[in-house]
Amino acid sequence: MILLLHAEVDEAAKLDAQDIENQTHNQTANRIMRDHRKLRAFELADELTLSIYRYTRSFPAEEKFGLTSQMRRAAVSITSNIVEGCARNTQADYLRFLDIAHGSARELDYQISLAKRLEYLEPDSAEILETQSIATCKVLNGLIASLRKDLHLNNIYKRYACEGLIL
Repeated sequence: MILLLHAEVDEAAKLDAQDIENQTHNQTANRIMRDHRKLRAFELADELTLSIYRYTRSFPAEEKFGLTSQMRRAAVSITSNIVEGCARNTQADYLRFLDIAHGSARELDYQISLAKRLEYLEPDSAEILETQSIATCKVLNGLIASLRKDLHLNNIYKRYACEGLIL
């Protein structure tokens, strides 16, 4: 089970943001290269996706095209959007895909809650998934906030540079 303290989640998000900043300097033919496998947010989302697949196997057969499918698609969407965002050329595009991943993570968080209330998940299984989901959301949110702050500061720097206020 993944148990992250708030400080660990904040630190993971900062490390993700620093790693991305370092990776953006590795350019090949003017393309930004980001490695999603180095992101703690991706690792957590990937672990969550595997857990969702494991725990939804025991859902009722009538939910195969309902909640089971929805939860699996939401989980895969989190990791897929992180990967696709890493492949984008601009920081703004990267952030947009991280936002979509975060939205899918929040959607999955609700679906876990619903599955728990419908008693499709045992209480201990629901707790494991809730813990993983919360950790994934927090690290993604921290990464997004850190990258937005950097993007905002870069935009201010560019504006002042264009106005000749920065040499």
